[in-house]
Amino acid sequence: MKFFAFYFLANLLLVSSPTLALDAAGFCEATETATSANQGGGNYNCKKTPDSLIFTIYEVGVCTAAATPISNSSCIPVFSNTAGKATNLSAGASIALDPEVTLTEGTYTHGYILVDVEQKMKLTHTFSSARTPSTGGESGGNVPGGTSGLVCYSNGKNIGVASDAISCGSDASAAAISATKAWVIGARSDNYSYMSVSYAVPGSAAAATKVWVLNSDKTQAGADYTVDGGGNWSGWSGSTTNRKYNYAVQTLASPMVISPTTTSINISFNVTGSTSFDFWAPNQTGCNGCLQDISFEGVKFNFSAQ
Repeated sequence: MKFFAFYFLANLLLVSSPTLALDAAGFCEATETATSANQGGGNYNCKKTPDSLIFTIYEVGVCTAAATPISNSSCIPVFSNTAGKATNLSAGASIALDPEVTLTEGTYTHGYILVDVEQKMKLTHTFSSARTPSTGGESGGNVPGGTSGLVCYSNGKNIGVASDAISCGSDASAAAISATKAWVIGARSDNYSYMSVSYAVPGSAAAATKVWVLNSDKTQAGADYTVDGGGNWSGWSGSTTNRKYNYAVQTLASPMVISPTTTSINISFNVTGSTSFDFWAPNQTGCNGCLQDISFEGVKFNFSAQ
Protein backbone atom coordinates (compact mmCIF):
# COMPACT_ATOMS: atom_id res chain seq x y z
CA MET A 1 0.00 0.00 0.00
CA LYS A 2 1.40 3.38 -1.01
CA PHE A 3 0.69 6.79 0.46
CA PHE A 4 1.17 10.14 -1.23
CA ALA A 5 1.40 13.61 0.27
CA PHE A 6 -0.18 16.19 -2.01
CA TYR A 7 0.50 19.92 -2.12
CA PHE A 8 -2.03 21.15 -4.63
CA LEU A 9 -5.33 22.99 -5.03
CA ALA A 10 -8.82 21.57 -4.96
CA ASN A 11 -10.26 23.51 -7.86
CA LEU A 12 -13.85 24.65 -7.66
CA LEU A 13 -14.63 24.71 -11.38
CA LEU A 14 -17.57 26.50 -12.91
CA VAL A 15 -19.72 24.40 -15.16
CA SER A 16 -20.76 26.54 -18.13
CA SER A 17 -21.96 24.54 -21.08
CA PRO A 18 -21.85 26.22 -24.51
CA THR A 19 -25.23 24.63 -25.22
CA LEU A 20 -26.81 26.75 -22.47
CA ALA A 21 -26.88 30.02 -24.40
CA LEU A 22 -28.68 32.99 -22.89
CA ASP A 23 -31.48 32.63 -25.41
CA ALA A 24 -31.88 28.89 -24.85
CA ALA A 25 -35.33 27.60 -23.99
CA GLY A 26 -36.27 28.46 -20.44
CA PHE A 27 -33.73 31.27 -19.98
CA CYS A 28 -34.90 34.83 -19.32
CA GLU A 29 -35.09 36.99 -22.40
CA ALA A 30 -35.46 40.76 -22.66
CA THR A 31 -39.10 40.31 -23.68
CA GLU A 32 -39.89 37.84 -20.86
CA THR A 33 -43.31 38.14 -19.22
CA ALA A 34 -45.32 35.95 -16.90
CA THR A 35 -47.15 34.59 -19.94
CA SER A 36 -43.97 33.56 -21.79
CA ALA A 37 -42.49 32.19 -18.56
CA ASN A 38 -45.46 29.86 -17.95
CA GLN A 39 -44.04 26.44 -17.07
CA GLY A 40 -47.44 24.89 -16.36
CA GLY A 41 -48.92 23.89 -13.04
CA GLY A 42 -49.19 27.49 -11.91
CA ASN A 43 -45.44 28.07 -12.18
CA TYR A 44 -44.12 31.13 -13.99
CA ASN A 45 -40.33 31.45 -14.12
CA CYS A 46 -37.30 31.82 -16.37
CA LYS A 47 -33.73 30.74 -15.70
CA LYS A 48 -30.85 33.06 -14.89
CA THR A 49 -27.12 32.56 -14.40
CA PRO A 50 -26.32 34.55 -11.25
CA ASP A 51 -23.79 37.36 -11.29
CA SER A 52 -22.46 35.88 -8.05
CA LEU A 53 -23.17 32.64 -6.20
CA ILE A 54 -21.54 32.31 -2.79
CA PHE A 55 -21.26 29.19 -0.65
CA THR A 56 -19.53 28.88 2.70
CA ILE A 57 -17.55 25.64 2.54
CA TYR A 58 -16.47 23.86 5.73
CA GLU A 59 -15.20 20.52 4.52
CA VAL A 60 -14.54 18.55 1.35
CA GLY A 61 -13.43 14.96 1.20
CA VAL A 62 -13.33 11.67 -0.69
CA CYS A 63 -14.37 8.19 0.42
CA THR A 64 -13.67 4.60 -0.51
CA ALA A 65 -17.25 3.56 0.33
CA ALA A 66 -20.68 5.05 0.91
CA ALA A 67 -20.90 7.41 3.88
CA THR A 68 -23.36 9.29 6.07
CA PRO A 69 -22.84 12.14 8.55
CA ILE A 70 -22.49 9.63 11.40
CA SER A 71 -20.76 6.83 9.49
CA ASN A 72 -17.87 8.24 7.49
CA SER A 73 -14.81 6.26 8.54
CA SER A 74 -14.13 5.49 4.87
CA CYS A 75 -13.67 9.21 4.13
CA ILE A 76 -10.62 11.47 4.17
CA PRO A 77 -11.07 15.26 4.32
CA VAL A 78 -8.88 17.13 1.84
CA PHE A 79 -10.11 20.55 2.96
CA SER A 80 -11.36 21.59 6.39
CA ASN A 81 -12.10 25.00 7.85
CA THR A 82 -14.16 25.21 11.04
CA ALA A 83 -14.96 28.87 10.40
CA GLY A 84 -15.96 28.17 6.80
CA LYS A 85 -14.56 29.65 3.60
CA ALA A 86 -16.91 31.89 1.61
CA THR A 87 -16.36 31.11 -2.07
CA ASN A 88 -17.90 32.93 -5.04
CA LEU A 89 -18.38 30.10 -7.49
CA SER A 90 -19.57 32.26 -10.37
CA ALA A 91 -16.27 34.13 -10.39
CA GLY A 92 -14.16 30.98 -10.41
CA ALA A 93 -12.29 29.94 -7.31
CA SER A 94 -9.82 27.54 -5.78
CA ILE A 95 -9.28 26.49 -2.21
CA ALA A 96 -6.00 25.20 -0.86
CA LEU A 97 -6.03 21.67 0.46
CA ASP A 98 -4.99 21.01 4.01
CA PRO A 99 -1.18 20.93 4.31
CA GLU A 100 0.34 17.53 3.66
CA VAL A 101 -2.94 15.83 2.88
CA THR A 102 -2.20 12.13 2.60
CA LEU A 103 -4.36 9.93 0.41
CA THR A 104 -3.91 6.21 0.02
CA GLU A 105 -3.28 5.12 -3.54
CA GLY A 106 -6.42 3.49 -4.81
CA THR A 107 -9.98 4.03 -5.96
CA TYR A 108 -12.39 6.46 -4.31
CA THR A 109 -16.06 5.85 -5.05
CA HIS A 110 -17.69 8.75 -3.20
CA GLY A 111 -17.11 12.42 -2.52
CA TYR A 112 -18.65 14.61 0.16
CA ILE A 113 -19.00 18.29 0.94
CA LEU A 114 -20.13 20.16 4.05
CA VAL A 115 -21.50 23.66 3.40
CA ASP A 116 -23.55 26.24 5.24
CA VAL A 117 -27.33 26.10 4.78
CA GLU A 118 -27.22 29.75 3.69
CA GLN A 119 -26.54 30.40 0.02
CA LYS A 120 -26.01 33.93 -1.30
CA MET A 121 -26.55 35.23 -4.81
CA LYS A 122 -26.90 38.38 -6.89
CA LEU A 123 -28.96 38.57 -10.08
CA THR A 124 -29.67 41.30 -12.62
CA HIS A 125 -31.69 41.32 -15.81
CA THR A 126 -32.52 44.00 -18.37
CA PHE A 127 -35.99 43.86 -19.93
CA SER A 128 -37.13 45.48 -23.16
CA SER A 129 -39.85 47.40 -21.32
CA ALA A 130 -40.51 48.23 -17.69
CA ARG A 131 -41.39 45.42 -15.30
CA THR A 132 -42.89 45.71 -11.82
CA PRO A 133 -41.81 43.70 -8.76
CA SER A 134 -44.09 42.83 -5.86
CA THR A 135 -43.31 44.28 -2.44
CA GLY A 136 -45.05 41.60 -0.41
CA GLY A 137 -47.10 38.44 -0.53
CA GLU A 138 -50.76 37.98 -1.30
CA SER A 139 -53.14 39.38 1.30
CA GLY A 140 -56.88 39.28 0.86
CA GLY A 141 -56.35 38.17 -2.73
CA ASN A 142 -54.27 41.24 -3.51
CA VAL A 143 -50.51 41.55 -4.17
CA PRO A 144 -48.82 44.96 -3.67
CA GLY A 145 -46.62 46.25 -6.47
CA GLY A 146 -43.43 48.29 -6.26
CA THR A 147 -41.52 50.69 -8.51
CA SER A 148 -41.24 49.67 -12.16
CA GLY A 149 -38.08 49.76 -14.24
CA LEU A 150 -36.22 48.24 -17.19
CA VAL A 151 -33.53 46.65 -15.02
CA CYS A 152 -34.60 44.25 -12.28
CA TYR A 153 -32.29 42.79 -9.65
CA SER A 154 -31.88 41.15 -6.27
CA ASN A 155 -32.12 43.85 -3.62
CA GLY A 156 -30.48 42.24 -0.59
CA LYS A 157 -33.66 41.02 1.10
CA ASN A 158 -34.03 37.34 1.92
CA ILE A 159 -35.26 35.05 -0.84
CA GLY A 160 -38.38 32.95 -0.42
CA VAL A 161 -39.70 34.85 2.58
CA ALA A 162 -41.90 37.83 1.74
CA SER A 163 -41.98 38.09 -2.07
CA ASP A 164 -39.98 41.33 -1.88
CA ALA A 165 -36.43 40.28 -2.86
CA ILE A 166 -36.57 41.92 -6.31
CA SER A 167 -36.44 45.63 -7.16
CA CYS A 168 -36.46 47.39 -10.54
CA GLY A 169 -35.04 50.68 -11.75
CA SER A 170 -33.19 52.41 -14.56
CA ASP A 171 -29.94 50.54 -13.85
CA ALA A 172 -28.47 47.86 -11.58
CA SER A 173 -26.48 50.18 -9.30
CA ALA A 174 -28.63 49.17 -6.30
CA ALA A 175 -28.30 45.43 -6.93
CA ALA A 176 -27.28 43.54 -3.80
CA ILE A 177 -26.62 40.01 -2.63
CA SER A 178 -29.72 38.20 -1.36
CA ALA A 179 -29.72 34.98 0.65
CA THR A 180 -31.76 31.83 0.89
CA LYS A 181 -31.44 28.89 3.29
CA ALA A 182 -31.61 25.22 2.36
CA TRP A 183 -32.72 24.07 5.80
CA VAL A 184 -35.98 22.41 4.70
CA ILE A 185 -35.52 19.55 2.21
CA GLY A 186 -37.16 16.23 1.49
CA ALA A 187 -40.27 14.89 3.18
CA ARG A 188 -41.86 15.16 6.61
CA SER A 189 -41.13 11.44 7.17
CA ASP A 190 -37.43 12.42 7.20
CA ASN A 191 -38.07 15.53 9.31
CA TYR A 192 -37.46 17.67 6.24
CA SER A 193 -33.74 17.02 6.65
CA TYR A 194 -32.84 14.33 4.09
CA MET A 195 -33.28 13.62 0.40
CA SER A 196 -31.78 11.38 -2.25
CA VAL A 197 -31.53 12.69 -5.82
CA SER A 198 -29.73 12.00 -9.08
CA TYR A 199 -28.54 14.81 -11.32
CA ALA A 200 -25.89 15.70 -13.85
CA VAL A 201 -23.88 18.88 -14.24
CA PRO A 202 -23.10 19.82 -17.87
CA GLY A 203 -20.30 17.69 -19.23
CA SER A 204 -20.67 14.98 -16.57
CA ALA A 205 -22.74 11.84 -16.18
CA ALA A 206 -25.63 11.74 -13.72
CA ALA A 207 -24.58 10.91 -10.16
CA ALA A 208 -26.62 9.74 -7.17
CA THR A 209 -26.38 12.24 -4.32
CA LYS A 210 -27.71 12.11 -0.78
CA VAL A 211 -28.17 15.34 1.16
CA TRP A 212 -28.73 15.88 4.89
CA VAL A 213 -29.52 18.96 6.94
CA LEU A 214 -27.42 18.97 10.11
CA ASN A 215 -27.64 20.91 13.35
CA SER A 216 -24.66 22.90 14.60
CA ASP A 217 -23.38 19.77 16.40
CA LYS A 218 -23.44 17.96 13.01
CA THR A 219 -26.26 15.60 13.92
CA GLN A 220 -29.20 15.23 11.58
CA ALA A 221 -31.91 17.79 12.24
CA GLY A 222 -35.02 16.40 13.88
CA ALA A 223 -38.63 17.42 14.45
CA ASP A 224 -37.94 21.06 15.30
CA TYR A 225 -40.73 22.42 13.11
CA THR A 226 -44.47 23.00 13.03
CA VAL A 227 -46.92 21.89 10.32
CA ASP A 228 -50.05 23.41 8.87
CA GLY A 229 -53.49 21.84 8.58
CA GLY A 230 -52.35 19.87 5.57
CA GLY A 231 -49.42 18.37 7.44
CA ASN A 232 -46.79 20.43 5.63
CA TRP A 233 -43.90 22.41 7.11
CA SER A 234 -45.04 25.85 8.23
CA GLY A 235 -42.39 27.17 10.63
CA TRP A 236 -40.04 26.44 13.48
CA SER A 237 -40.95 25.32 16.98
CA GLY A 238 -40.15 28.25 19.25
CA SER A 239 -39.71 30.40 16.09
CA THR A 240 -36.07 29.38 15.61
CA THR A 241 -33.91 26.44 14.48
CA ASN A 242 -30.42 25.09 15.03
CA ARG A 243 -30.03 23.85 11.47
CA LYS A 244 -26.57 24.90 10.31
CA TYR A 245 -25.12 22.65 7.60
CA ASN A 246 -25.89 20.76 4.40
CA TYR A 247 -23.92 17.53 4.14
CA ALA A 248 -23.94 15.94 0.68
CA VAL A 249 -22.43 12.59 -0.33
CA GLN A 250 -22.14 11.73 -4.01
CA THR A 251 -21.63 8.33 -5.59
CA LEU A 252 -19.09 9.14 -8.27
CA ALA A 253 -20.31 8.32 -11.79
CA SER A 254 -16.68 7.51 -12.59
CA PRO A 255 -14.69 6.34 -9.54
CA MET A 256 -11.72 8.57 -8.83
CA VAL A 257 -8.36 6.83 -9.01
CA ILE A 258 -5.57 8.33 -6.91
CA SER A 259 -2.12 7.43 -8.22
CA PRO A 260 1.42 8.84 -8.13
CA THR A 261 0.50 10.96 -11.19
CA THR A 262 -2.58 12.60 -9.61
CA THR A 263 -2.12 16.38 -9.54
CA SER A 264 -5.50 17.73 -8.45
CA ILE A 265 -8.97 16.98 -7.18
CA ASN A 266 -11.66 18.95 -9.00
CA ILE A 267 -15.18 19.79 -7.88
CA SER A 268 -17.39 21.16 -10.63
CA PHE A 269 -20.42 23.19 -9.54
CA ASN A 270 -23.36 23.97 -11.79
CA VAL A 271 -23.84 27.74 -11.96
CA THR A 272 -25.30 28.27 -15.44
CA GLY A 273 -29.07 28.64 -15.18
CA SER A 274 -29.04 27.67 -11.50
CA THR A 275 -31.28 30.56 -10.44
CA SER A 276 -34.51 31.97 -11.80
CA PHE A 277 -36.85 34.93 -11.68
CA ASP A 278 -40.37 33.94 -10.60
CA PHE A 279 -43.49 35.79 -11.73
CA TRP A 280 -46.96 36.15 -10.28
CA ALA A 281 -49.72 34.81 -12.51
CA PRO A 282 -50.83 37.07 -15.39
CA ASN A 283 -54.25 37.45 -13.74
CA GLN A 284 -53.00 38.11 -10.20
CA THR A 285 -55.06 40.85 -8.57
CA GLY A 286 -53.11 43.99 -7.66
CA CYS A 287 -49.90 43.06 -9.45
CA ASN A 288 -50.73 40.90 -12.43
CA GLY A 289 -47.67 39.26 -13.95
CA CYS A 290 -45.29 41.05 -11.58
CA LEU A 291 -41.89 39.69 -10.63
CA GLN A 292 -42.42 37.73 -7.43
CA ASP A 293 -39.19 36.23 -6.13
CA ILE A 294 -35.89 34.49 -6.91
CA SER A 295 -35.42 30.72 -6.87
CA PHE A 296 -32.27 28.62 -6.59
CA GLU A 297 -32.17 25.02 -7.76
CA GLY A 298 -29.73 23.96 -5.04
CA VAL A 299 -26.11 22.94 -5.08
CA LYS A 300 -25.18 20.54 -7.87
CA PHE A 301 -21.59 19.29 -7.99
CA ASN A 302 -19.38 16.64 -9.47
CA PHE A 303 -16.03 15.23 -8.30
CA SER A 304 -13.12 14.23 -10.53
CA ALA A 305 -9.34 13.89 -10.32
CA GLN A 306 -6.51 14.75 -12.67
